[in-house]
Amino acid sequence: SSGIAASRHNKDIFWTHNDSGDAAFVYAIDRQGKHRGVWRVNGAEAQDWEDIAAWKDAKSGKSYIFIGDIGNNSKKREFLTVYRIVEPVVTAKDAATTKQNPAETDAAEAIKLRYPEGNFDAETLMIHPPTGDLYIVTKIMGAAAKV
Repeated sequence: SSGIAASRHNKDIFWTHNDSGDAAFVYAIDRQGKHRGVWRVNGAEAQDWEDIAAWKDAKSGKSYIFIGDIGNNSKKREFLTVYRIVEPVVTAKDAATTKQNPAETDAAEAIKLRYPEGNFDAETLMIHPPTGDLYIVTKIMGAAAKV
């Protein structure tokens, strides 16, 4: 697991994902760490996923998951991507899903990002709860960027 976020829609559910080396999947677990489902993120690629965040839009009432494909250890990636998906509703039957037979999310919105000062590696993705502003924190001190 490379990142974890508390669901904004499903009680006592947490969303997680793997780091590089896995495909575009998100996993639901409960407070005891029990498997509650696997979803293929429709339309997403997983180059170096580093973090995940959940956010509920107070105006529309919709809950979203943001997945940060923001890893850039070699600093060769010019553009990074944050995927936004509508948060899936987790049901009892989803616990039977696996990577071989996953559920599928709605189509992901790809938010392409580029740092104006050059290429950076990041590990952390955050969302300001009231505003929905997205923040990425790089590994270099002083290089955090609000996007």
